[in-house]
Amino acid sequence: MRKQTFKLILIIFSVILVLIVSYRIIISSNPIGTGETRTSPNGQYEASVLDFTGEDFLGKTQQWYEFKIKSKSTTKKFTTSPISEIYFGSRSNNQVIFWESDSSVVKFIFPEAEVRVKTANL
Repeated sequence: MRKQTFKLILIIFSVILVLIVSYRIIISSNPIGTGETRTSPNGQYEASVLDFTGEDFLGKTQQWYEFKIKSKSTTKKFTTSPISEIYFGSRSNNQVIFWESDSSVVKFIFPEAEVRVKTANL
């Protein structure tokens, strides 16, 4: 009887542990974010910047920006730590993406910094 009780407790503990680990993996792999996307004046490119917030496996909050510039055949992507405290995205009136009129350069403009990307190599 005592051996069966121990096995039952071990099984219950194992199931709870698996559920906790699964939950942390799901939470840490599903960041939330908002962002902005703009098509170039010539329609050949699309630039976007996203502000993500998520948690690592141990529950520590992480935040990062993801920049993308896409052409019909190539996507350039890079991530950085947050550049600014400016709020941008689908629910904001703050625009951060600006294209040159000839679509040769896209600028991501924040109060503290400006990121310029040339489209010649896309």
